[in-house]
Amino acid sequence: MKIVKESISFKRKEDPYDSLNIGTLNKIHEAKIKEEREEMPDIVFCSKYGYIDWVNFLIHNNVDINDTGNTFGGYTALIWAAIHGYFDIVELLINAGANLEDKENNGLTALKYCLSIKKQINLYPSANENNLSKCIEILRKYGAKE
Repeated sequence: MKIVKESISFKRKEDPYDSLNIGTLNKIHEAKIKEEREEMPDIVFCSKYGYIDWVNFLIHNNVDINDTGNTFGGYTALIWAAIHGYFDIVELLINAGANLEDKENNGLTALKYCLSIKKQINLYPSANENNLSKCIEILRKYGAKE
């Protein structure tokens, strides 16, 4: 599915660098995303950056939604979407069969990771507490265990 990686622009929904308007930071940010794009499975990359239309497209084209590839920390698409507060993607992935009990390399599931972030929300300035709470609610609704 190389077409996905080549078609996605670097801009996310809520890019923290946009408000800074500093060229150097934007270049660093773009380089980091380009590197991640090359290492991550498409479903993981799109879930991490909130590309719901691409996530939906990939699901309908039967990608392995639980694949972690060579991603940093062994995060699944579900974990990335949840910790970034993309509750719509979380629900989409769960309905497509994402494993609620998959763990990243430190043994945290999507739910446990979200709960950990919520307890220390002040350490995550880009985290949206309302969206994180929605992710927690959705994960619990579908049977994720603490």
